[in-house]
Amino acid sequence: MSKSKTGSLNPMYKKPKSKEFIEHMLKDKKGTNNPKYEKKKSKETLAKISKELYVYDTNNKLIIKYISMSEAIKELKIAHGTILKYIDTDIVYKNKLFYSYQK
Repeated sequence: MSKSKTGSLNPMYKKPKSKEFIEHMLKDKKGTNNPKYEKKKSKETLAKISKELYVYDTNNKLIIKYISMSEAIKELKIAHGTILKYIDTDIVYKNKLFYSYQK
């Protein structure tokens, strides 16, 4: 959107939207109407966005390396937020240290 139509210059600025309009907008992006519907990411794209996760013991010995965060979540049965918390803080979690690197 151009800057000439932002904020108070927008003709819809602070105008209420009806429930019907909101439902119609939401419906337009569901299922086959969604531009990303049934589109798969290429291996190259997945490689760019995935993060490797390294799990070390308290003696700094590598226990296991996961190729993606989702693989680690499934195998370790730990929530994504929990892993991120311990990566950011470098705190030991159940005798494990987590480190992550972008490929």
